[in-house]
Amino acid sequence: MNDFNPEEMKEFIQDFLVESKELIEKVDQELVVLEKNPRDLELLNGIFRAVHTIKGTSSFIGLDKISKFSHSVENILNELRSDKLKVNSEIMDIILESVDIIKSLMDDLEQGKDSKIDIATTTKKIQDILSGKSEPSTEEKKIGEILVEKGLVSEEDVQKALDSQEDMPKVGELLVRDKKITQKQLDQALKIQKKPTISVEKTMRIEVKRLDDLMNNVSELVLRRNRLIQLSKYFEQNYENDKFTSDLTELSNSFDLLTSDLHASLMKVRMVPINKLFSKFPRMVRDLARGSKKEVDLDISGADTELDKAVAEELNDPLLHLIRNAIDHGIEDPAQRKKNKKRPKGTISLNAFHQGNDIVIQIKDDGRGIDTEKVKKKAVAKKIITKDEAESLTEQEAFKLIFSPGFSTAKKITDISGRGVGMDVVKTNIEKLKGVIDIDSSAHAGTAVSLKIPLTLEIMQALIVEVFGETFAIPLTSIIKIESIEEKNIETIRGKEVVNMNDFVLPVTRLDRVFDISSNGSQDKFFAILLGSAEEKIGVMVTDIVGKEEIVIKTLDAFMHDSKYICGATIMGDGHVSLVLDVAELMKSIIN
Repeated sequence: MNDFNPEEMKEFIQDFLVESKELIEKVDQELVVLEKNPRDLELLNGIFRAVHTIKGTSSFIGLDKISKFSHSVENILNELRSDKLKVNSEIMDIILESVDIIKSLMDDLEQGKDSKIDIATTTKKIQDILSGKSEPSTEEKKIGEILVEKGLVSEEDVQKALDSQEDMPKVGELLVRDKKITQKQLDQALKIQKKPTISVEKTMRIEVKRLDDLMNNVSELVLRRNRLIQLSKYFEQNYENDKFTSDLTELSNSFDLLTSDLHASLMKVRMVPINKLFSKFPRMVRDLARGSKKEVDLDISGADTELDKAVAEELNDPLLHLIRNAIDHGIEDPAQRKKNKKRPKGTISLNAFHQGNDIVIQIKDDGRGIDTEKVKKKAVAKKIITKDEAESLTEQEAFKLIFSPGFSTAKKITDISGRGVGMDVVKTNIEKLKGVIDIDSSAHAGTAVSLKIPLTLEIMQALIVEVFGETFAIPLTSIIKIESIEEKNIETIRGKEVVNMNDFVLPVTRLDRVFDISSNGSQDKFFAILLGSAEEKIGVMVTDIVGKEEIVIKTLDAFMHDSKYICGATIMGDGHVSLVLDVAELMKSIIN
């Protein structure tokens, strides 16, 4: 151990963890790219340099366990660089396993634990590879099959190459050397892709707490802005020609502009590219596909789309569930895909883009799709619905059943789990983010799941409504449309009120009854606000529409924490408090 005092050591370790965690995450991502582009020496050298840096820094500050294990990984990477070993799936499995161990060692160090992680088993695997004890690669056999299938070589040629004990284990390279095929033919057959360009950004690290504190102050500033605008409007209406009113209006307008610019600038600081979230999934897809003996490509687009860091962190688990389920229950195995006249390798597409003040994330697969009849039968068997109800369900209503707790159409439980396992968790997590889910699926063509989520949770656009003098805020993300409805057009079916909107019968609820608000006499006309979440839609009846406003959501005090149908409160421009509707809870109470 080097001779540092405790404070110096603490600072060194903190800096090491920050820098090394970024390096190891980058290594994790680039290893998956390297597996698809094994001849990319530049990429391999970059991975080697990153591991070498981790080894050297950890050794310098006396972190022996991380240093020694990183040195083992460095050795195998060096053998790949010198062409003494060739990249294949088996070697990559061990390197990725080693990366996971380094991550765990860093996590234990960060938490101040005396790490008990076993590194001996993986170290031995590395030593076996370095000493030439590893088994022939199944990937090489697959490459041979591809070359035979394309009619480039005979099975005998491939077998001879596989049986060779020379220092060139790559079957394709052996066949090129023996002039059985040309390098161009090999490259075309394997469809070798160029690695994506990785740009390096100039950044400055800021504690998240400082950003949170700053965001809280800006939120308060937004509230003061709203109050100032309200006062300005009052003076304009009552003292139109007064010079003070003119000055106040000018001040209000400039303050509004300044506040909006400040909020937008701070949001940009808090925003992170969704790639920081998406970058975890290529490795996961690679491992899960190998574990389930399937072939799966992950296509990512919109990775530079930005969203609030807090929102991005909450999206990790829902996306994890959706991708895992797509691999296990969506994508068929290669043999089945061939029978269905599909290419053996399945594809999952992950796309993100902005839509107004929201971010939309789409997860699509080209698998078997959702069998609605199978879904209905399972729902009846689990007593989620009756047989009669199942027969009357539309396709979209059948899709909605997969969000039921514990629902699954999987024939057996696996480590990955079938589509439906965890979908209730996905729905719950997305609703907490004030988001909505949409599902579209076609038999044998695949399934698409779209998540629509606000860019940030603290400040959002809301519709302010009035119910017999009481005001409420409804997040705009959940609102589909607004219509004027007359009392005579509200009907009752099976004890529940419904309205006909665009030839579609929707259940409705009156907010005055939900919150026990006394009405001042009868009212003949209402506004029906059509709300949507997942595959569900309802109408909410209010007496008046105040308008759209940017609001700051405040959490409720402890004594109101269990208030049903309310997710927070906001201070309006005139100083009074309006409650923010919990759309998801309100919809559950009406539909169930």
